[in-house]
Amino acid sequence: ASVLIKQGYRVGIHSDVNQLKSKMNNGDYDVVLVDLLLPQCPLGSATSVEEFFSHNNAHIPVVMISALADISTRLIALRAGIRAFITKPIDGNELLQKLADIIKKRCEANTRVLVVDDDPVSTYYYDVSLASEGFLVEAVNDPLTILDRIEHFKPDIITLDYSMLGCNGLEIAELLRGDPRYMKIPILFISASEEALKFQGVIGTFGNSFLKKPVDTDELVYTLKDIAAKTKAK
Repeated sequence: ASVLIKQGYRVGIHSDVNQLKSKMNNGDYDVVLVDLLLPQCPLGSATSVEEFFSHNNAHIPVVMISALADISTRLIALRAGIRAFITKPIDGNELLQKLADIIKKRCEANTRVLVVDDDPVSTYYYDVSLASEGFLVEAVNDPLTILDRIEHFKPDIITLDYSMLGCNGLEIAELLRGDPRYMKIPILFISASEEALKFQGVIGTFGNSFLKKPVDTDELVYTLKDIAAKTKAK
């Protein structure tokens, strides 16, 4: 903490889980550092870590600090939605650089992306890939709940799979384009469906762009940043 304070960071130290949760939900912090091996750490198990950070409603970046560098410890972090990992002993310069990079990406991007796909594996991949680039990501696996999720999350961009249970992405897009509240939200279609490929022209009427699965991470990030830039320029 002393290293961060000397560099001008405002630092809060918490051993009470509920207090930390309240601070995070209020958006009081730009980054959260968590050391799981401290004796007073209230998040001492993989289950409690995953459950706690799954409710990171403010989408604050989290850095996990640990003396353990094994795959099991890193998987605990990954499954909890933690994108950055620092191994002890802590190098002060490494920590400061990591924080600077995270805060810079958060300030530059801060684009809210609602990912709609009924495949949890796909949404998890998008979440990990986009969060590491500074995007704020919310996943929707049930497309029939999309209107409630839009109201809650207020996305800047929506990504839509084409083939989903209950409805397809084109139907969702038509519904959004017909509602004045949502008609201006950019839509990126992402699909491996042959049917979607046949209807790219129609999809282009309701969406801003189309990517074919499997999606290259760099292409996905570039496309979303391009859509965000064009939207802000209007």
